[in-house]
Amino acid sequence: MKSMFRHRFNCTARAPPWIPSLSRSQRSLSSPMASGQDRIALPEGPARASIAPESPTGALVRSAAEVPGGPAPTTQHSHAGRRNLARVPGSDPSGTRTKGPWITTMTGDPAEPRAANGTAAEPYEPTRESLARHPLPEWWDDGKFGIFVHWGAYSVPAFGSALLPGTDRIRSRLPKALGDYCAAEWYARLQQIPGTSAWLHHLRRYGTAAPYDHFLEQFGAEKFDPEDWVGLFDEAGARYFVLTAKHHDGLALWPTATTGRNTAELGPRRDLVGELVDAARKHGGVKPGLYYSVPEWFNPAPYRGGRSTWGESRIVNRLMFPQRPPRNAYTRRRVPYTGQGMVYDYAGSIVRPQLRELVDRYRPSMIWCDIGGDEDYFRGNETIAYYYNRAAAANPDGVLVNDRFGDGRTHRDYATVEQGAGMNQQPTGERSEVCRTMAESWGYDVRETGDSLRSTGELVHLLVDSVAANANLLLNIGPRADGTIPEPMRERLRGVGAWLKLNGEAIYGTRPWTQPTRGNLRCTVSKTTGVLYLTALSWPGRELVADFGVPASERTRITLLGSDGQPLAWRRDGRRLVITTPAADPARATSSQHAYVFRVGNQ
Repeated sequence: MKSMFRHRFNCTARAPPWIPSLSRSQRSLSSPMASGQDRIALPEGPARASIAPESPTGALVRSAAEVPGGPAPTTQHSHAGRRNLARVPGSDPSGTRTKGPWITTMTGDPAEPRAANGTAAEPYEPTRESLARHPLPEWWDDGKFGIFVHWGAYSVPAFGSALLPGTDRIRSRLPKALGDYCAAEWYARLQQIPGTSAWLHHLRRYGTAAPYDHFLEQFGAEKFDPEDWVGLFDEAGARYFVLTAKHHDGLALWPTATTGRNTAELGPRRDLVGELVDAARKHGGVKPGLYYSVPEWFNPAPYRGGRSTWGESRIVNRLMFPQRPPRNAYTRRRVPYTGQGMVYDYAGSIVRPQLRELVDRYRPSMIWCDIGGDEDYFRGNETIAYYYNRAAAANPDGVLVNDRFGDGRTHRDYATVEQGAGMNQQPTGERSEVCRTMAESWGYDVRETGDSLRSTGELVHLLVDSVAANANLLLNIGPRADGTIPEPMRERLRGVGAWLKLNGEAIYGTRPWTQPTRGNLRCTVSKTTGVLYLTALSWPGRELVADFGVPASERTRITLLGSDGQPLAWRRDGRRLVITTPAADPARATSSQHAYVFRVGNQ
């Protein structure tokens, strides 16, 4: 869907005009010419990473010795012998000002991978052949249902789905992928295109002098309650969630050492990723996953990779992901990319180090990358191998990645099926995950009221359809900028959870049936008991007719979930299986709503 634009400049020459001037309290740049490596350091303030080329099993190095004029660090070694904490002037790990912050220096090799029986396992190498032996973790394969959370500075304008009068002519001249796309989380990009709804809305609401980045400080998260979020996810019956740790606007929701464009130094002044991951681990029932956008729309760092191939053409790719320095959308003058100093290479100084930070700091159960890019440049297979090898000790119940780390040469554990906001892909039977919005925008859109959201019944049907097609469902919500989740979204999640409490055995721990189904019926099979579940998307009346080869014998016992549990009468009519239901009215037959599960097993 997107692409990037290549930028080059001579690192020995004066900084390009889009780089803001650096004050004494901002970043200083150590010479890469002297060491042969690209490095960034901070003389004051929160510690920054020293960015250097990485090996597949290496780690991000953060060395106090690279701080100009800084003292030699004192070091503490962890029990594993591979994580050192060095103190230099700044702040401690919690953010409190001290004589110096604890900054991490990773040394040695990752923890030795272990097989399930405790014996040493062969480490993963950064090749598709090696990574292909990585198994799907059982918690994901059986869990089926997750919550996607799009949350960031775009939640402040909260403008997406509405098309303003007078914009149809402009839209008609844009490539279809952009002209038809008007989602809240894309505000920063669409606002840059003269004549679009976002461009006009921003002009009328905020004027010509306010760039998108002024929303970074307004993104406050003041009412964010991570334990409430995790409790809601659990009530919804979700087994995992995926939080946007960094979307296309480049704002990191954690205190990354690679750039000041993060929520620990801007806006909330909080580690939003860490708080939610900690709440999930404390709760114990919902696995934490993290989303990461590989490209950014307007990061000024030089990009030396090939083009992404998401769009319909090279022009569409460039329009969607220009990868060029930001400008005022009305004066066309360059504006700062808030929080970021001089960076020599986008992939080597931003993408790979940030992904390794997320792996090492938060130990996510899954990483969900978006857009991807040139494998030769981003080296996604190296990051994945690093993640898998770290997870051998940090995540013994398994981790996984989606299919958007790089390009067709990059490993994936499953296929992504995207629906909503202009996309309507369908599962193919391959092991996959459907990601779906409740309305159209992924981020919070104030215009998407309760009436515009899909009903609870529609979302239940989406879950049933997905699981029957060998896919998980990753259902999206968009919290407000203050961290509250709109009540209509909460109601939908609770409704799905109520259905799963009665019918969850037809979803969790199941596999799709090997025979095709027709009409209103969807079929799943328990992986452990072999029980077949026939889920009717509407009430069948007095008889349910399955006109495909449902196995049944004199020992077969059929019950309706949510009813009194009494066996139902059934008969064969040629190849068809005809089941007599308890009543013509579903309200008299079962306490379930939206979809109705018939359990076909043996006595």
